[in-house]
Amino acid sequence: MPEFFQNREWFFIAEIFYFAAFALGFFSFRRKSALPSRRLAVAIAGTLLIGWGVQFFALYVRGADAEILPLRNTFELLQTLGWSAVLAMGVLRIVWQMRVPALLTSVLAFGLSGLGLANANAWDVFSGTLEKNSWVTAHALFAIIGYAFWTASALVWIAYFLQDRALRLRKTSRFYAMLPDLASLDRVSGRLVACGIVALAGSVVVGSINLFGGSSLAPLFVGYKIFVSSVLILGNAWLVFLRRKNLITGRIFAKRGLAIFLLGVILLGGFTCVRTATENASEKEGIEDVR
Repeated sequence: MPEFFQNREWFFIAEIFYFAAFALGFFSFRRKSALPSRRLAVAIAGTLLIGWGVQFFALYVRGADAEILPLRNTFELLQTLGWSAVLAMGVLRIVWQMRVPALLTSVLAFGLSGLGLANANAWDVFSGTLEKNSWVTAHALFAIIGYAFWTASALVWIAYFLQDRALRLRKTSRFYAMLPDLASLDRVSGRLVACGIVALAGSVVVGSINLFGGSSLAPLFVGYKIFVSSVLILGNAWLVFLRRKNLITGRIFAKRGLAIFLLGVILLGGFTCVRTATENASEKEGIEDVR
């Protein structure tokens, strides 16, 4: 593709729109006379969707250039999570009729995409080391779906935590009034986590087939991805089990779920360390082959 469409500035443009959606929403709640509520909601949602469209285009070009889904390094993973946050808002509204505020979505999308841009030095990592076959594509596809459900559950947990805190402190404002009720948030978050567990389990199974089947993929890279997915699966599965047995409350479920989400983001950031270790190992093998 033309070099113009492969420029990383597209991701910065998406981040600008995410920030604009956040800023518009934040100042609108600070100043009640800013805009009529309907026009304001359309402005925030429209700005957010434009940023999502730009980010989707940037991720598509990245994937089309390498002929594989964009999940090869920390930069792409965090950008995909930011993209998933906006997608999750649409799914929650359309499928479960749950109106998660676009302001809340813009904060999550802006934060995750911003972390990705902070790892922009990983832009060219693994650009040519991943083999291009159906198994790798299936592994990455399951991972994207799993991360999308995982991000959606985090979005719902944040809404739950805010609504619960508002009720306990008896806070009333337009923002809290827009949040769904606690029962709906608790129910939907459990369903999202369950779907994410299934999708990530599929990613682990396919990744394990590649790892132990003599794949040419870097074993350390695939092994680390399987490790991260396994941690998320086990942590979330344990939470779902405790919640269904009524051993923890919805508030504790949300807090611990968010803690696992943050742990997962930190672990995904470890791809930078894995990259360095893989590159060093490849250099040593190259030196030995020359000898």
